[in-house]
Amino acid sequence: METMQSILEKDKEKFLQLLNSEDDAERAAAQVNRELSRILYVFNEQDESDAVKKAAMQMITAVQASASLLDSAGATDVYHRTQQETNSNGHLPVRFWIYVMLTVACGGGAVAMYILKGNPVSSVIELPLILALLVLMIFFTFLSGRSAHKVTARPKEEYLTKTTFDAMKIYRSLFTTVVAIDRQLQDVRMDTAMAEKKQRIETRGNLSDAELDLLSSLLETALAEEGDGAKQTVSEISYYLHRKGAEVVHYSADHKPWFDMMPSGGGSGTIRPAIVMDGNVLRKGLAAGGQ
Repeated sequence: METMQSILEKDKEKFLQLLNSEDDAERAAAQVNRELSRILYVFNEQDESDAVKKAAMQMITAVQASASLLDSAGATDVYHRTQQETNSNGHLPVRFWIYVMLTVACGGGAVAMYILKGNPVSSVIELPLILALLVLMIFFTFLSGRSAHKVTARPKEEYLTKTTFDAMKIYRSLFTTVVAIDRQLQDVRMDTAMAEKKQRIETRGNLSDAELDLLSSLLETALAEEGDGAKQTVSEISYYLHRKGAEVVHYSADHKPWFDMMPSGGGSGTIRPAIVMDGNVLRKGLAAGGQ
């Protein structure tokens, strides 16, 4: 009979291949859940008791619910890139030429007014204008010089992270989990066997001597007859005693101590079956011609 551990070991290579094909934690957890479902299916196809199958399903379901918590992180690589954006197309911006034109206009206007100024009275008005034009010329000169430089934008930072999953790490975690489940299921098997044995011991007292005598007599009568009715009677009595923890045993050389023997020249056979519980004879059988 296979354990969950042996089932997982048989599927190791395929399972690791599937994990290595994933690059997302959620999809890796889904692969783990599918593998757990497959293990449970194969395990429950075996001849296990209902108690063991139920316990196996509960344990696997609990592990599936926490599959996303499995430590699956391997190496994490971080990639960094800085992009510096400038107006490095080799041409001066349009605003530079506008500022140059305004600078020349202000400078030319100031010179022209200074050369063409008239009498002293008019100079009182023209002088402030000349000074204003000179100030504007200086200001536009500053702006044109500034715009002539390359404009540097804020650096653009880009980060890219890539995590590679450690498939073997996930496998080892899952392997440890199914080993623990196998141990728990073994305890369930032992507890179930002990409970069944205890039930048989407790029900032994339900078979009174009078009931055993009656059932033994009915078995002997049914075996002496032929037909489906007699076979049905033997079957029903056998099933009834089985539920009580006892078994109907027909004669064989191995069970000879459980029978009273009577000589017969017509061969050996069971005349009355023995009724046995846990190796103890409740009612001895009767056989003919045994050696």
